Amino acid sequence: MKTSPKVLIVDDKAENLYVLEKILCALDIDLVKASSGNDALGKVLENEFALLISDVHMPMMDGYEMVSILRQDEKNKLLPVIFISAVYSDDRHLIQGIETGAVDFIIKPIIPEILLGKVNVFLNLYKNKQELLEKAEALKQSNEELEQYAYVVSHDLREPLRGVSSYLNFLRKDYLGILDDNGQMYIKEALQEVMRLNGMIEDILSFSKITKEAGEFHHVKGNDVYSKSLQNLRVAIEESNAQLICDDLPDLQGDENLLILLFQNLIGNAIKYRGTETPIITISVKKKKNEWQFNIADNGIGIHPSKYERIFVIFQRLHHKSEYPGTGIGLSICKKIVEHHHGRIWVEAGKDSGSVFSFTLPIE
Repeated sequence: MKTSPKVLIVDDKAENLYVLEKILCALDIDLVKASSGNDALGKVLENEFALLISDVHMPMMDGYEMVSILRQDEKNKLLPVIFISAVYSDDRHLIQGIETGAVDFIIKPIIPEILLGKVNVFLNLYKNKQELLEKAEALKQSNEELEQYAYVVSHDLREPLRGVSSYLNFLRKDYLGILDDNGQMYIKEALQEVMRLNGMIEDILSFSKITKEAGEFHHVKGNDVYSKSLQNLRVAIEESNAQLICDDLPDLQGDENLLILLFQNLIGNAIKYRGTETPIITISVKKKKNEWQFNIADNGIGIHPSKYERIFVIFQRLHHKSEYPGTGIGLSICKKIVEHHHGRIWVEAGKDSGSVFSFTLPIE
């Protein structure tokens, strides 16, 4: 059951509150009255309001002071305020009202149609905001349910898959002298597909666990994250003779294990999708306002601009499995890790060749 938006009207004179109430009574709102600035601040602490309409000239605490105090609370920084006054009507007071945080200023005597028109604008904005918040919450819940479903299904699939693999191995061993070359080839290819499917299941489980099992954010040394990611990639680096150049990385606030996986996946991709030349991978970082921007540039085969968005979608592969092995989930994991750390990730073409993967992380 949806509740009507709350509107707070503030005036130290009962007759003025009565006039406002009579004008606004036709609207589908829950009208709350306050007879002073202190009374209004108390009601704002207890309720969420779509709009505040206040007289300016009041004893003890005028409307300007009341709104200045109200704006100190993060929850009420964006609460729309309409000031009403007959005493303060010159330009100086109008400007002061706007600077205090009001979105409008109405001079008495009040013209009901004008007040109703202005109030309706802010009510519609509030209703639209609430609908967006509800949709965002529903989407979040839906995503969490899908992740849970993916986790359960993937977990349960592993057992029958192990059975299929075992029976195929028994078949190849027990009927070695009976099956011809084609039969042996079919079993070999079936086992390869089982292994590929098992890899996909493992990746789905990893993907669904990222935020589910993520640890708390802590102070993390960026250089340690980089070193540990290279340690995990040492075989690939040695086999490809990859050359890595890295800036001195800043300290971060985050989940160390996830950040290691982020660097590991991006650097690993740069090694995997190398061209005919020795892979050269450059990791740089620069400070931008309240965030760090990391850039991982390579001299590999590059990515067509039309595929820039697609590559971050789960299971989206740009190459056949026979060219480059993998399940197409690594970059979607990177995206999820970056967003979990309140950052952004994207890709661009390299200066001469290859690609540059960039992502941002907040400055701790």
